[in-house]
Amino acid sequence: MKKTTLFIGIILVLLGVLLAAMQLYPALNDYIQWPMILIGLGLLFLAGMAIDGNGDLAIPGLVNAGLGGIFLYQMINNDWESWSYVWTLIPGFVGLGILLANLVNRERVDRGGIILVFASGVGFTAFYAAYHYENVSLEMLWPLALILVGVIVVVQALSRNRANVEDD
Repeated sequence: MKKTTLFIGIILVLLGVLLAAMQLYPALNDYIQWPMILIGLGLLFLAGMAIDGNGDLAIPGLVNAGLGGIFLYQMINNDWESWSYVWTLIPGFVGLGILLANLVNRERVDRGGIILVFASGVGFTAFYAAYHYENVSLEMLWPLALILVGVIVVVQALSRNRANVEDD
């Protein structure tokens, strides 16, 4: 049996025990909010990655922990309207997971991860500004779009250059 499969099974059992305990002892609900379960699940995936050396566990680890962090922020601040812009962070969590997986697996850095993180940051900034600042118009967001397209073109050009050098 692979260590990863065993670890995922253990995670599921522990999560089930926690949820059952929360139902049997409702007082636990005052201390353990459901976003913390997502954060804990993400941390368990990251711990599994560290123990097993399987970098692929970084992706679900960072997505779960990131979503848990978002939900915890929204729950504490009662700021559910923030979903109008905060959803743009999710591709960034995936991109960070890809980059961490490449690092742990000692693979070449995948430019897709970099693009996801950058696009997520640009999207978050643009939507946050549009939501929170009344004076922001679409005309002001065009420079961000140009920057994003420019970075994508540069990354592609550098990747092609590297591929040509490796072929020689």
